[in-house]
This record gives sequence, C-alpha cells and structure tokens, in this order.
Amino acid sequence: MFLFKNPGNKIKIFSLILFLLMFLGSIVGAFLLSKLFPSNEKLMLVVFILSGIILSYVISIFLYAIGELIQSNTDIKNGVEYLCRMREYEETKNER
Repeated sequence: MFLFKNPGNKIKIFSLILFLLMFLGSIVGAFLLSKLFPSNEKLMLVVFILSGIILSYVISIFLYAIGELIQSNTDIKNGVEYLCRMREYEETKNER
C-alpha cells in the first residue's frame, strides 16, 4: 500500500508543511488579534509573531526527528534483510 511505504520520509515532509502553515498562521493570527485588541497593537503583534514562529519551529523539529528515526530504523531493517539473504546465498553456494 502507498500509505505505508516510506513513512519516515512522509513524516519529514509533513513536518515541513506543518511548519510553513503554522508560520503563516502565526503571522496572520497576530495581525487579526492586533486589529481586535488595538490597545497594545505593536507589542502584541511582535509577541504573537515571535511565539508562533518559535512554537512552530519546535514542533516541526520534533516531528522531523521522529521521521528521521523511522527512516533510519527502516534503513537498518533493510540492511539486515539484505545481509541475511547474502548469508543464505553464501551457505547454499558453499553446499554445492
């Protein structure tokens, strides 16, 4: 199934997309909130933009790390399977 092929890479791509959406959402949300509460417009704008960017970066780093772990685990599994096949091949070759 396509859904379960290469999940680590899909998680890494998802983390990049999520970062971009959260980055843009924090900027748009900050401008909307500054228009709703105009008393401290500039301070609130800066605080919301910075906190949104930092939060989106941290979440994306964790998701990317999970994707990297899954991809590394898959690579190790594929390497072990290849070595087992080579060992079986060598054993059958030596038996002849």
